[in-house]
Amino acid sequence: MSTTTRPRSRAKRLADDEAAAVEAAENAEPQGDPGEPTEAPTPPTDELTVERAFELLSEENDRHGQAVAEIVGAETFATMGVCPHCSGGPLGFLWAPEAAPAKLKQSPAHEPCPDCDALGELLTGSRREGNERRDCVTCNGRGYIDKTGLPSPAEPLPVVATPPVASTAPNSGEPRDGWGRPSGHRDWGLDPAAVNA
Repeated sequence: MSTTTRPRSRAKRLADDEAAAVEAAENAEPQGDPGEPTEAPTPPTDELTVERAFELLSEENDRHGQAVAEIVGAETFATMGVCPHCSGGPLGFLWAPEAAPAKLKQSPAHEPCPDCDALGELLTGSRREGNERRDCVTCNGRGYIDKTGLPSPAEPLPVVATPPVASTAPNSGEPRDGWGRPSGHRDWGLDPAAVNA
């Protein structure tokens, strides 16, 4: 297996040289009286030095961006964004954020449940595991109240089949089913919802 090394950038060389200088300074014997406070070295503030540092940083940012694009692929890199916390310094990159959900308007037929603050659940006060929360009885755990008074589409209307009841129609003496059909009718005793019209 062959390994290839990338050439160090100028910024990397400068950073390595500076790190070596700091390490050497830390390992050097202190000069003067040990009881005297020593002054911390001040970084160069020469305008030319600062300007050159920003030029080198810009070059390093370009190289770093190209390296990241090489690793993740140009198509993926195109969806990534620059880290907002890294502006003005060495750049970091963020994966593409998830698309924000569309901002929806409030339904005029519904309102947030005031009892559970539209969460659909309330605390019971119980400290027993599994009994800490319960669905809100005001909104049946939905988090909203239907202003129309109709059940929501998620709640189908209950199908209640009326059992056929044999009866006799007044004045005829003929038995009828629960829906008023006379005996002998082809749909006698069948729920009208189940009969093809």
